Amino acid sequence: MFAEGNRGRKATAATWNTRYAEKEAFTAIRAQGYKFGMLLNAQYQAHQIVWAMYYGAWPVGSVDHINQDKCCNLPSNLRDVPHAVNMRNQSLRATNRSGVTGVRWSDYHSKYVAQIRSLGRSIHLGYFTSKDEAIAARKAAERKFGFHRNHGRRRRPS
Repeated sequence: MFAEGNRGRKATAATWNTRYAEKEAFTAIRAQGYKFGMLLNAQYQAHQIVWAMYYGAWPVGSVDHINQDKCCNLPSNLRDVPHAVNMRNQSLRATNRSGVTGVRWSDYHSKYVAQIRSLGRSIHLGYFTSKDEAIAARKAAERKFGFHRNHGRRRRPS
C-alpha cells in the first residue's frame, strides 16, 4: 500500500487508524437534524452513506427515515423513495397550533378548515363545525393520497 519513501504517510495512516478505528463516523449534526461528515473532501449525509454501504448503490430518490428520527440511520429505518413520497411522511411542524397537520381554525368562517397538499397542489377539503370532523376529512384524504401512517405525528426527540 505504501512505498518505502512514504514513511510519513504510513505513520499518518497508522495514527489515524489508532485514533478512529471502531468509532462512529458521520456524527456532526446539521441544523435540520441530519448527521453528516466528510469523505474524500466532500460532505455527505450519514443516511446516504449507510444506504450505499448496505445496498451497494447510491439512492435513486430521497432517503426517508420511516420512524421520522433523523439520527436513526439503521438500514431497516431507511427507504429510497421519490421526493413526493418522502413529503408524505413528515412529522408535525413545531408551529402547528391545532395538533393535526392540515387542520386549522378559521376566525373568518368560525369553523375548522381541513386541507392537504399532494403532488404540488393544495386541496381544500372543507369547513367543519367540529375539529373531529375536520380531522376525519384530513385522515381520509391522507389515505386516499397514500400518505405514510406516521405522517403528522409529533417529532421524536433524537
